[in-house]
Amino acid sequence: MPPLNHSLGSRFAGFFGGYPAPSLPLPLASITLGLLFCILVLVLSCGGDFPLNDDWAYGDSVRVFLSSGRFYMPTACAPGFAHILWGALYTRIFGFSYVVLRFSVLLAGAIGAWFAYLALRELGARRSESLLGTLVYAANPIMVNLYLGFMSDVPALSLSAIYFLCFFAGLKRRSLKLLAIALTILLVAITIRQSVVILALAAPAFLFSRFGSSKRRFFLTAIWLILPIITFWLVDSWMLGRTASGALIVNDYGAARSGHGVFFEAFLHTPLQQCLKSVSAIGVVACYLGLFTAPISLAVLAASIAASFAGTLKNRKAFWTFATVPIVAGLLLCLISAYYQSAILHAMMPYCENILRFTSVGAQGLMGIANPILTPRQKIRLTIFSYLFAWLLLTQLLGFLFVLLRHGKRVMKAKKRSLGLPPGRVFSAQSLAVLFFAVLSFAFITVETMVRCTDRYYLIALLPTIVTLIFCARLTKIHMASPFAWLLVLPFDWYGLAAGQDYLSSNAARWQALTLLEKNGVQASSIDGGAEYNVSRDMNLYASHYRGSPPRNTWRWWPVKGEDYIVSFSPIPDYDEISRQNYFSCLTMSEHSVYVLKSMKLNK
Repeated sequence: MPPLNHSLGSRFAGFFGGYPAPSLPLPLASITLGLLFCILVLVLSCGGDFPLNDDWAYGDSVRVFLSSGRFYMPTACAPGFAHILWGALYTRIFGFSYVVLRFSVLLAGAIGAWFAYLALRELGARRSESLLGTLVYAANPIMVNLYLGFMSDVPALSLSAIYFLCFFAGLKRRSLKLLAIALTILLVAITIRQSVVILALAAPAFLFSRFGSSKRRFFLTAIWLILPIITFWLVDSWMLGRTASGALIVNDYGAARSGHGVFFEAFLHTPLQQCLKSVSAIGVVACYLGLFTAPISLAVLAASIAASFAGTLKNRKAFWTFATVPIVAGLLLCLISAYYQSAILHAMMPYCENILRFTSVGAQGLMGIANPILTPRQKIRLTIFSYLFAWLLLTQLLGFLFVLLRHGKRVMKAKKRSLGLPPGRVFSAQSLAVLFFAVLSFAFITVETMVRCTDRYYLIALLPTIVTLIFCARLTKIHMASPFAWLLVLPFDWYGLAAGQDYLSSNAARWQALTLLEKNGVQASSIDGGAEYNVSRDMNLYASHYRGSPPRNTWRWWPVKGEDYIVSFSPIPDYDEISRQNYFSCLTMSEHSVYVLKSMKLNK
């Protein structure tokens, strides 16, 4: 490292990452992550004993398990075996309530965040870089939203983080014990959400490892593929059995399953058309992941420019010449996707069904009838903004792939050093594992985008993407944990926490209003209190397609039984306001209202 001085160049390089940043001591990293989850505990205390999102289905499953010891789920696309056991453990000790279930998920999230940090450390990232990546992962707005409910996504993602650590450590240390732990964790994760099985497809990395003879490496690869597939098949058989026996209120699993079948069948009949749709879907996925990982992508870009400016990047000319192909490829992909989405599909961001929308944050998005925040022109700007981050992300991911494909063989043979990389550090089992995890998860959510697009599904690719970005930065000797990077992360994390507080506080106000209506003698069958309230009061209502009378039926995606009374986040035509519940939102730093509305027809 060149000596530091007070010149403009050195100050520029130091602020943006041109020089190595000091590594944070381990206790400071622990304290920072602990502080994040302590804040989340405070946010969680704003809630109450009521279901959110799909909590009613998972919560009822826990209730049935505690009373009868059998697994049951009224409707879901995933079995959630270990998730239900995790919730039952805490409710057995502290009693059943949705508050207890939420705290169990928050604890699972904290464990997953810590193991995500350790996985980055295992790959050689500095503590500061590992903490930076972990904060981007753990404080993601969608992730925070899931922490505040009893959704199965968080335990599955946390187990995936443990799996990454044990897998990387097992490859590095050639430890069969660590790999056995990793495989066990993966199998448990598959029993929660079957989509995790895609992480088993990184097994070919064993073929490039140092686990003895080729016969032994092929055996490891086979075991790593066979056992997860068998687990997936057993879970799939159980889910299909529930469908055949009529145990499901609505066959969501069968619908999702058939959707994937239709997708692959369409690929066989119209491959060119489906390829164009796939390229477009890749751009959509990159938009979301680009926004999710924006602080890291910008930090890596700024550090690369700063290093080049300061002259600390080895072989600067070769580096930028080498980066031309990923830059052009990423740009073409984004342009094709943006054209297809805007000109053919006439769609703008946000493209997917969202838990936490950019257009209507928090519970407003779940209720679906809030006043829109973004105008059409603002949606266009958001789309352009998203594709810029998509281009940046794709450039960096394609750059990592290009390193492995073009320079891996030469580096492995140590004939010469390319871009200043030490021999044997690129084309290794760990490097290939990182690449496989990123590509596989990216490919999976691309398919999901074309079949059933929901933003929380993208979280399965969030940690692999963060790992790839940081690992690639380490390989190219880019020191991204700079003051500039921390300035990017702080507002990003604040947004996630503030949106989480808005989400839980607004829902608490909504449920308080619903409780007061019931105490005043209003029957639940005549109240539309939102999806969770309606279904939790009458679970069979989930199979109903009645969305209310026009024009309200166009506002709802959830079923209603009656709508004499509506609890809403905005006034509604032909309804009188009879009361309201106020709540404070940290997102806007102002007070908002939840309206209790009564149909004018009841006054006649």
